[in-house]
Amino acid sequence: MMADLEAQFKKLHGELRASLRSGKHASIVSILSLHDDEPGQWIIGDPSQDPARVAKRLRLCAGILERKAEAKS
Repeated sequence: MMADLEAQFKKLHGELRASLRSGKHASIVSILSLHDDEPGQWIIGDPSQDPARVAKRLRLCAGILERKAEAKS
């Protein structure tokens, strides 16, 4: 299942990058699970979204990555 999701994310990221060809580098991140049961898309700087909620989700993701990095050390 994860391999299928990763393939889908890679395809989506490729399509997004192709559509954003503006001479600027674009980083696209897919978050499979945020463990808070709230689906959706969170875009940094989108004025229609609550910046505190976006920041909370990004901190959660950073914490997951940091724990994985520490476990590998």
